[in-house]
Amino acid sequence: MISRSQLKGRSKDQLRGRWGLAIGVVLVGLILMSGFNIGANLKRTYDSFEQSNIVPSVNNSVFSSMTIFANLWALVLSGVFTLGMKIFLINFTTGKNQAGIRNLFEGFNVYLKALGMSILVGLIIFIGCILLIIPGIIFALMYSQAFYILADDSSKSITDCMTESREMMVGHKAELFVLYLSFIGWFILGSIPFGIGLLWVNPYAEVTYTNYYLELKNEKYSSESSGNQY
Repeated sequence: MISRSQLKGRSKDQLRGRWGLAIGVVLVGLILMSGFNIGANLKRTYDSFEQSNIVPSVNNSVFSSMTIFANLWALVLSGVFTLGMKIFLINFTTGKNQAGIRNLFEGFNVYLKALGMSILVGLIIFIGCILLIIPGIIFALMYSQAFYILADDSSKSITDCMTESREMMVGHKAELFVLYLSFIGWFILGSIPFGIGLLWVNPYAEVTYTNYYLELKNEKYSSESSGNQY
């Protein structure tokens, strides 16, 4: 496995001259994936404006309806758009297929798989967090590669993707956790000027995570090839 600095360096090289594409697609993808937060965020924003007498009061039922809609959106569609995001990122980093905003909607070709995996992985992580926070984090890391695997090969089943992710992450969970932590400073800096910096930080982080998956994949196949020689 190459170092974090090499992963990040490779990601910067891939983004050079293509920032506009990455920023645009990742931004749209995150908006489509974040239905769960839309209602709550709008309510917090409106409350702050209302307290400043900038806007008139609005019946809370309006925001309650929006929150319900956003929660249903997240339940039904967040999985398919997560898969679409992974398809775009793999295409962007490998050049295997043309990367573009249409990739975000290609997850609908295997909608039930994306939905099922989103619910199953989310449920496992939720149960882990209820028991203790640490098991939830471990489960999240364990199944972190499942959507990449499905994006790479849509013929694989949900259990195949989750099993392969679990096998890939053996001995690598702490490594990935540290990689996530290494971006915290960037996310904090990107959030300071009204979050504008996140337009660049999010694609940078997502491309780096995708390169990490590709390294894990290469390592797995190299190990299997070596084993078959004996």
